[in-house]
Formats: sequence, structure tokens, C-alpha cells
Amino acid sequence: MERDSGYFLVWRKIWKSSVFKNLKQCAIWIYMISQATHKDKTLNFLDNKIFVKKAELIFPLRKNAEIWGITYSEMRTFIKRLKNRKMISVRIHHLLPTSNHPSRKVSIIECLNYAFLTNILLSKKFNVLS
Repeated sequence: MERDSGYFLVWRKIWKSSVFKNLKQCAIWIYMISQATHKDKTLNFLDNKIFVKKAELIFPLRKNAEIWGITYSEMRTFIKRLKNRKMISVRIHHLLPTSNHPSRKVSIIECLNYAFLTNILLSKKFNVLS
């Protein structure tokens, strides 16, 4: 395991949160937090340059539903629940069209309260990062 890849705290009670209907949804949430960028940057995605702000990640819903073994409808419902609970915000980025996909887009998810979730404030207060 790389030590320079960062860390964040996970409270044990997360597994019992009413936000998540099952452990898979909880794991998806933890994945989102872990994959969110820690600073503004431009990322390459399917030959497109996408600017993402701190706390955001590129999250194609259909592909992630497939990866996590849930239906696209279940993924959309879960994302909507996270939005309603003010845990995430979602914006859509339009990708460059191709001959077989004239209208392509991808979801950019922002993990709200990212600094709190990743313990940045506490780390700076106690000078853990230096």
C-alpha cells in the first residue's frame, strides 16, 4: 500500500446508516470519497479533457452500475438519494461526439463536506500532514 496516496476516516456506524440500503451502497459511497480529487485538476476521460474541482470525481453511472453489479435504475435511485440527503451534487459534462455516439455525457459527482470527510481540517490543526 502506498503511504502517499492519502487517507480518510470511516466511522464504524456508517455500516448501519439509514442512507444505505445494503453494504454495496455503503461501499460505493466509500469508493466515491476515496476517488474524489484532493485538488483542482484536469483529467483525461475517453480522449476528453475534463476539469474537476477538489472533491469531485468522474462517475459514469452505467459503467459503475455494471462494475458494482447493480442495475442502472438502482444506481440512479442511489445517486438521487445521496443528492436528496445533501451528500453529493451532480453535474453533467458533455463529451466530444463520435460517429456512433453523437451525444455523449458523463456525470461529475462532488462529495459535499469533503474536507470533513477526509479529515483535512483536523490534519492541519494538529499538523499531521507535515
